[in-house]
Amino acid sequence: MSRGYPKALASSLLFLLVCVGCSSMTISPEQAVLDKTAVIITGPIQFEGKGAYLPRTISEGAPSEYGLNFRYTTTETQDRDSWDVLAFFNPLTIVGFPTGKRVSTVIGKLEVLKEIEVVRSYTATCLQEAYRGIYYGASFSELRRRGLAAVRDNIEAQMSRDREFIEKVTSKAFLP
Repeated sequence: MSRGYPKALASSLLFLLVCVGCSSMTISPEQAVLDKTAVIITGPIQFEGKGAYLPRTISEGAPSEYGLNFRYTTTETQDRDSWDVLAFFNPLTIVGFPTGKRVSTVIGKLEVLKEIEVVRSYTATCLQEAYRGIYYGASFSELRRRGLAAVRDNIEAQMSRDREFIEKVTSKAFLP
């Protein structure tokens, strides 16, 4: 047995233990999160879900004189990679070696409509990957909550940077 084998094994184990519990979140398109969020436009909103995940740049209100309304939809997919059989025979499971991975993708889409015609659309996607072990790991519910909030924040940032469009649709020139 060579002298380098125990060192290589120890460093490999250390690397794995450092990576334990790692998770990642990718949001597309990349936008800086806003410190403050103000209501930019009001109007009727079509949304089936918790109001906490609705972009805060829009607000439910009576139909405006500009004829604007909103449709907000979210979709989610979840996937699980489980190594339970391998984990059963792996002694490193006891010290926190990962036993699986969860992947959650949340897509949010906000459509600004004038009557029934879509005049602007904002879309955001959040992809999360999280490893789980017997002592740690985010549930799908937690991943979903984080993804919905990240998508909401991203769409708010897109809208706040789209001031030219917002000013146009809330001006007298946009009246029917």
